[in-house]
Amino acid sequence: TKTVYALNAALPGTSSDFAAERFDAQVAPFEPDILFIEYAVNDWNFDSYNATAHCEYIIRRCLDLDKIPIIIFLYAPFPMEDDDYRFERYTNGIEAKKGLVEHYGLTGVDAWDYVRELYSTLVCYLSNKMHMGNTAEQLFVHRNTLIKRLGRIEELLGRDLQDASNQGYLYFCVRLLEAMGSKGG
Repeated sequence: TKTVYALNAALPGTSSDFAAERFDAQVAPFEPDILFIEYAVNDWNFDSYNATAHCEYIIRRCLDLDKIPIIIFLYAPFPMEDDDYRFERYTNGIEAKKGLVEHYGLTGVDAWDYVRELYSTLVCYLSNKMHMGNTAEQLFVHRNTLIKRLGRIEELLGRDLQDASNQGYLYFCVRLLEAMGSKGG
């Protein structure tokens, strides 16, 4: 049996330049077996070259370690389609990061498609007042597919979707996210 230790060196609201500065002191000494590099949401304000340079620094430092970790890039884009300038810079940054993944032969995981599918499923389910048949029909999926997705949503959220108080809470959260998105927040 092997013990797994998780180290979360991420700081919300920071960009990859800050991560590059912190890497040597706060990550490298722990000799990680696996390193997840999440595409920094806050890199949208950098041009692609500078945002990529900071991530490439982290990759090169990993390759210099005595024990080279498995490096996995995680793309979890924030839905900012309503802010064309920020969204374009953000998606250009993702493409640049995917270039690093390809160049260094790393693994990249695009979590947004998966999250978007689950989010859309939840919104549709709540909008249809938890009616399975109408939701499956509107999503163009088989009822069993819908059941699996709803089960995954419950698992991720830690909430029972059949509980009326959870339904109200989640409906409120969805509407709040929609309102924030329409205000660019």
